[in-house]
Amino acid sequence: MAKHNILGEKGEEAACLYLVRKGYEILARNVSMYGAEIDIVAEYHGTIAFVEVKTRSRASEEEALAAVNHEKRIRIIAAARSFMAQFPPCKRIRFDVITCLGADHPFSLNHHRGWFDLSEVMRKWRR
Repeated sequence: MAKHNILGEKGEEAACLYLVRKGYEILARNVSMYGAEIDIVAEYHGTIAFVEVKTRSRASEEEALAAVNHEKRIRIIAAARSFMAQFPPCKRIRFDVITCLGADHPFSLNHHRGWFDLSEVMRKWRR
C-alpha cells in the first residue's frame, strides 16, 4: 500500500476516534456511491454528518480544506442522497470536514462542522 494511503487510513481512524469521544455514533465508513466515497457517516443528536477527512503530512489547514472543491462536494452530496434513502426523511444532515495534519499520530485535528451545505453547492451547480 502506498505511503499516502496508509497516512490517509491513520487520519480516518483518528477522526473516528475523535467523533466517538465527542458523542457521535459511527454509522458507516468508506461508503462508495455514484463515484464518490464518503469517509465517515456519523449521527449526533438526530443529525447525520457526512464527514470528509483530509489528512496531509506537509500541507496547511487551508490547503487541506481547499481539496474539498466544488466537484468533490457535488459527488459527496450525490452519495449522501443515496445513503439517506435508508433513513426517515425527518433526519437533518450536515456536511463536515475533518483535517488531520502531521506526519503521523497524534495529528493536529480540526473539525469543521457544516463546512458546506446543499444549497450552496446546488446554487453553484446551476450556473
